[in-house]
Amino acid sequence: MTVNERIHNRRKELGLSAAEVANKLGVSRATVYRYESADIEKLPSSILEPLAQLLKTTPAQLMGWDSPSQWVSEHGTPCQEQQQIPVVGTIRAGYNGLAYEDYDGFEYADVPCPQEYIFLKVTGDSMEPRIFEGDLALIHLQPDVESGELAAVLLPGDEGTLKRVLKQDQTLILQAFNPNYPPRVLSGRALEEVRIIGKVTETRKKW
Repeated sequence: MTVNERIHNRRKELGLSAAEVANKLGVSRATVYRYESADIEKLPSSILEPLAQLLKTTPAQLMGWDSPSQWVSEHGTPCQEQQQIPVVGTIRAGYNGLAYEDYDGFEYADVPCPQEYIFLKVTGDSMEPRIFEGDLALIHLQPDVESGELAAVLLPGDEGTLKRVLKQDQTLILQAFNPNYPPRVLSGRALEEVRIIGKVTETRKKW
């Protein structure tokens, strides 16, 4: 199956019209039809990420970079396991959600629905001595976590980073493992600006 066919089939599966996709991407309906035809074989990176988000999947699945798997339908169609998960170096606020940048290949993970996961390459030393720079953190993409869980979080103007999330009344505390980094306490308006990217389910060394 070509990338064009995957885009067309996924749009139809979600019940989206070409006009709706065009409107959300800020392009013409004719351009959307070109994405779904053989006229365009490679999508520009500026379109690939927002299109994947709009179609509730990943750039890897749209481009066919991972092994065959089932889509997750709106009705909870089960997915296959042992899939390739994209490794990203940077997470930022992006078009209509999050933007994943600096793709660095794939790693396999035994997860039920691969489009709900990413690997984030750890930068900095704020999580030492448990997690080191260059390690890979498997992130389950979800908008919230329980108090005490390790999560990838995003603050305005910052890249996604790993921190332990503690909840106390109307306060959120982002705690590093490295004692040289003091906890960041967020409340009031600042609390509204923090965004949970997902829960860290596993970390592994990247040799």
